[in-house]
Amino acid sequence: MTSIASTAAQLSAISHTGEDSVFFWIPSHLEGFVQTGEPKESTRTKEFGTSTKRCRKAVQILTVSGRPAVSDAPCCPCCGRAIEKNGKAPIAFRHLPLGMGRAKIEVLRPRWACRECGGTLTEEVPFRAPGQRITLLLLAFVCDLLALGQTLKAVSLMTGLHKNVVKAIDRARLSGLYTEKGEDGETRLRKPKRQARYLGADTFKLYGGHRYATVIIDLKTGHALWLVHSKRRQVVLDFCDFVGSEWMSHVEAIACDMNADFERAFLERFPHLDIVYDCFHIVKNFNEKVICKVRKDEQARLKEEGDTEAARAP
Repeated sequence: MTSIASTAAQLSAISHTGEDSVFFWIPSHLEGFVQTGEPKESTRTKEFGTSTKRCRKAVQILTVSGRPAVSDAPCCPCCGRAIEKNGKAPIAFRHLPLGMGRAKIEVLRPRWACRECGGTLTEEVPFRAPGQRITLLLLAFVCDLLALGQTLKAVSLMTGLHKNVVKAIDRARLSGLYTEKGEDGETRLRKPKRQARYLGADTFKLYGGHRYATVIIDLKTGHALWLVHSKRRQVVLDFCDFVGSEWMSHVEAIACDMNADFERAFLERFPHLDIVYDCFHIVKNFNEKVICKVRKDEQARLKEEGDTEAARAP
């Protein structure tokens, strides 16, 4: 993936419009865009910070107006005959941020109408990101930041996009990296291209209810290899069938919690594997089944002896 940040850093100023001008004229790299006037500056107050500590700050917004490049009149999508212009439709897109400022592109799209069948058509914008009101350059920049490990909140602050927009972009990016369409048309995970030596398996609760999911990752790269809505041993068996016996034969160890079903399922298929209990679950089980039990027994003993204050002590 080409880094838009590095590309933007290489852009050089071309000229000034005059001695009193405060704008640089630089390449937009927006295919099919023709600027029709000087940029306009405006200010909008935005909220920053955490949920407990908020602050309001003025953000500069640079608005650039333009139109699509001149193209031949299209044919009617209904009857195939020539169509005529029928006004213009405005649309705005978020563009690459300028430092802590924001950039917005306003485009007047030509509309077309067919005099024969009454069909209408609005010209598409070639630099628009699919499904979003942002440019393709901003989409690539957001994907670069996410690929570098930036959090959704950090990317939202840097680009000025809503966190839900960044989340949707990240979901589409991960879907393109790790999923593919099967012969039956269903979306499924891609088989790992890299051989892993150490795997990690863990279950987690969904939405605070009684539904669980299991994830299996490559411990060296952190890439997710398997993710399903279940915590039963069939999860392990399905994963082994998914990656194949040849791939699993090169795996040396599995780190997991103390789920006996997982351990038995792995060793049933591949006895050469070493099962490793991760430190977190060892300490967690020790606290719950040893420390807590001893603490409760001591509290009960102190209450029987009449030492209420000591029994209440943490």
